[in-house]
Amino acid sequence: MWTTYFITYLHYLSFILVGAALFTELLLVKPQLSKANLARIVKADAVYGIFSIVLVTTGLIRVFYFGKGSDYYFANWIFNLKFSLFILVGLLSILPTIQFLKLNKKYKQEPIETQIDLPNYSKIRISVILEFFILLLIPFLAILMANGVGA
Repeated sequence: MWTTYFITYLHYLSFILVGAALFTELLLVKPQLSKANLARIVKADAVYGIFSIVLVTTGLIRVFYFGKGSDYYFANWIFNLKFSLFILVGLLSILPTIQFLKLNKKYKQEPIETQIDLPNYSKIRISVILEFFILLLIPFLAILMANGVGA
């Protein structure tokens, strides 16, 4: 029973940390970045990536071992929508992540006060905004599921 509690807690905590990391990126992404802000974005993106993996892993553990069973969840259109939206969020994160890592590598030896132009700023900004707002839908879908919608 404590294992169920721990996995559920880790699942919820991971969602909170994914949201916080994405919100941090949303606040920091600008057309021109200081090297210090780029470093912050890279760290936030790492937290985002790590806890996204933890979130999916704990979610799948809950589905297959501690919940109502995979047949129940995968037959529920709300669950499938929720899972699909999270995959979409992950796909949207690819462009920003690649760009942040490339810039970080390129400017690694530069002084901390270096100003860096963010290539593809508009695309990256739109991607991060979409990720954030799609992520906000997921708990609402979880509430619907918990109340029997989609079963």
